[in-house]
Amino acid sequence: MPPMPFYLEKGPAFSVIEDYLNGSERRALKTLATIRIPRTDRRHTELWELPVFDPSTLPRPEGMPSYRDDFRAKWCGFVPSNGEWVEPDPDVDDNVGIWQSYSGKVEAITRQALRTALEFSLGLDREEPVPERAPRHWPIDMYWKCGQNWFEGWVTWRRHEKPEGSGHVNLIFATPGDGSIVLDSPIDSPRLNKGPGYDPDVHSTRVPGSGEERRAGMVVVTHRTNHLAQWKPPKACKIEDGIEVPRYVSARFLGAGEIVVVAPSEADGGVLPTPRRYGGN
Repeated sequence: MPPMPFYLEKGPAFSVIEDYLNGSERRALKTLATIRIPRTDRRHTELWELPVFDPSTLPRPEGMPSYRDDFRAKWCGFVPSNGEWVEPDPDVDDNVGIWQSYSGKVEAITRQALRTALEFSLGLDREEPVPERAPRHWPIDMYWKCGQNWFEGWVTWRRHEKPEGSGHVNLIFATPGDGSIVLDSPIDSPRLNKGPGYDPDVHSTRVPGSGEERRAGMVVVTHRTNHLAQWKPPKACKIEDGIEVPRYVSARFLGAGEIVVVAPSEADGGVLPTPRRYGGN
């Protein structure tokens, strides 16, 4: 998985996973049935073995690890041992994968969050067998938000009033930082990728110039630049009701310049106006 230049991203992998699950009810049902199979069952399938991670549909430049390898090692934290991939031990390992200062069952959280999103999308109870046809098939939007102390999966949903029976599901992975430096400006940073999907001044859901309606979009609204304005070292512990409470390091960040509305490029975790599609069958 690529570094996080913003606090909220989608990017190529999530775009393809969305298209795979949203494009076919049959694929969504099959994926749900697959990820429900526990690791103790010989039919168990690892998440990185799902078709969405096939290099043919998620290509990477030559010399770079595949998305499948990145997801297995960096996201889930599995490590090679005696020719097999072994799950990290949160009680032993300081970090799981790329997640800074965090040890936990990342693969299990990811699997359960994806399962929950699919069950909500398809209108199925957790204990309900996977049917041949689903009661519904709501689209799922996926996002990755970083910069917190532990790994979480959030699933939200909304039933629309019109048309009757319609709705949508959001799946958000909220994670610790991956060690990369978040961009302090979505418009001026020298590390900014101004490639496909980038728009430094978003006025509407239409593509500038052509007037064509975007099928998808993602924008950040913030100051033109943000920076550390003040840093205070930690102080001694204080006493509250007889209990010692440590004083934490105090930092103050300042937003400077005008407010901007920027669509990040896909390379920086944004989404193309016509989203990336799943390329398999």
